[in-house]
Amino acid sequence: MTSAIILSNFQSLANNTMLEILNTDEANQKYSLLKVSALCAFVGGILINEFVKYLKQPIKKTWKEGCYEATFTDKNEKYEVVLKDKSTGKISVQLGNYKSQQIKELFLSHLSRCKFTYFNGRCYFFVPHEVAFKETKDYKIFLIENEDTSEVFFKILDKKTCKTYWTVGDAVNGMEECSKISIDLFKTFTKGFNEETEKLFDKVNLANVEIDEKTKMVSKIIFCPAFQGKSYIDPNVVVSSTKWATTIVLWGKCSSKYEPGQHHAQMFIEGIENDKHFLHRCDYGDKGVNFFDGRYVDNVELLMKIERRSEMIFGSPIDFEKMILEIHQEKLDDKFYKKFSLYGSNGLLASSENNNCITWILNKYKKFINYKVEWSWLSFAITLPHSFVSDKNSFKESKEVYEKL
Repeated sequence: MTSAIILSNFQSLANNTMLEILNTDEANQKYSLLKVSALCAFVGGILINEFVKYLKQPIKKTWKEGCYEATFTDKNEKYEVVLKDKSTGKISVQLGNYKSQQIKELFLSHLSRCKFTYFNGRCYFFVPHEVAFKETKDYKIFLIENEDTSEVFFKILDKKTCKTYWTVGDAVNGMEECSKISIDLFKTFTKGFNEETEKLFDKVNLANVEIDEKTKMVSKIIFCPAFQGKSYIDPNVVVSSTKWATTIVLWGKCSSKYEPGQHHAQMFIEGIENDKHFLHRCDYGDKGVNFFDGRYVDNVELLMKIERRSEMIFGSPIDFEKMILEIHQEKLDDKFYKKFSLYGSNGLLASSENNNCITWILNKYKKFINYKVEWSWLSFAITLPHSFVSDKNSFKESKEVYEKL
């Protein structure tokens, strides 16, 4: 007998009893009131028992996504996930343990808002928080943070079919035209949500979404750099919003006391940020650190002065941004110039904190963009800029490329 039927019968019996009370003498009224009290106690006990049974029922929820149907069931210290592949009829059961009681309580409290997706043989349950979105002609893609674990997910709206897909950060891939640096950078989406994740999402565009015809779910998200163009310094290479470049240029003096001529090593950093193609210049000498912001100036005259430079070295914008931040901090340090030494960081007469113009740059490369420095045999005494810069380079095309972009 359900609680609803019990309540209905109780209401009918109570009404009849109340009529008896109104139509009888005082002695019979007291007896009828006792009957009502006993009835209330009996029904109350039944309802409490029904409520206790309800509380003891396992917490359960079912999701349908693509060809999959997933049912989650809480089993106290463990949980069970029954996954049914409707395209094959195959059913699999997965048992898992909660990492802690706190995680369990948090997850179960969010269960009503929880979403499900399936990727590479694994079920994912997450509480979506929309952080940002981008649009193309066919799709609208949302960057999603899991409120409980800070994992990265994506919500994709197909504008033609109005269908919504959910997938994980592991589904992200780069186009074939992307460099290895850009492709490695896209792996940021698999490492959990942080400040860098949102920055990266701003630097890319959605190129395509691949839907598996069998599972009806996202198999791959293809991103590409939001902006790209030919390098000002070397027109044979491409820089973009996901691949920046740097080179060492010999130009000017690093000391006001010594070394006349064009022997001073300066670092040029080139890339695209917020649709602006920039060329920064920075250096270190006995007067301290200089940084010249090249986002808002005409670099043609600057490029024409370059006669000798090193190879182009590439890295991700996130790594370069960390390096630029440290350079700005050193520029603000009015005592940093005291660490300058003409011998460099490896010289016998210098400490590990000392740098000259070239070792300052090379140590930045080692620290931030994982560049392997091959020190010259002279470095134990003094590190010279000439050891890392080619004797002859021609940059006649740079001005022409600058004018075209």
